[in-house]
Amino acid sequence: MSSNQPMAGPLLRLDDVGLAYHSRRGIQAVLQHISFSLAQGEHLTVSGPSGCGKSTLLRLIAGLQAPTEGQIYFAGQKMTAPRPDLAIVFQDYGLFPWKTVEENILLPGRLHGSPLDKDQLASLLDTLGLTAVRHHYPGELSGGQKQRTALGRAMAMQPKLLLLDEPFSALDPDMRRQCHDLYAIS
Repeated sequence: MSSNQPMAGPLLRLDDVGLAYHSRRGIQAVLQHISFSLAQGEHLTVSGPSGCGKSTLLRLIAGLQAPTEGQIYFAGQKMTAPRPDLAIVFQDYGLFPWKTVEENILLPGRLHGSPLDKDQLASLLDTLGLTAVRHHYPGELSGGQKQRTALGRAMAMQPKLLLLDEPFSALDPDMRRQCHDLYAIS
């Protein structure tokens, strides 16, 4: 199928998804009976109190953990593992401390054989306000700079679906709006 043609069916579909853990107290249900679909170009926000399972749901959708009930489908295929066309930005950023901002952003593309060219990288760094710190390591960055680096790394993959686990919490309102607008139009 050509990438210019619209997909038949939703980009993401969850059918009665649940997750339970076995613990000393027996089976602990974390998520139960979650069903929804998301078309290409749609946005969805999941909100709730701390500890309700939002991050767990994102890990399931990203293929990092398997549900104990139900099925997850991405681009018409059952999710069985992480995919390069689906990216996630974790709450803790997940940056490699021994790599610079630029190296962190470029790494996934290099691993998957689709690295950004110099102009694309320069544009992304500029948009995220990271040009001046492109050669700095995560330990030398503010919380907002780390968060923008993690977002840049995910966006550099040009994923069909971008999962964000509180990615804008350390950003000022103007940068939050700019980052949201950047991905919303891409």
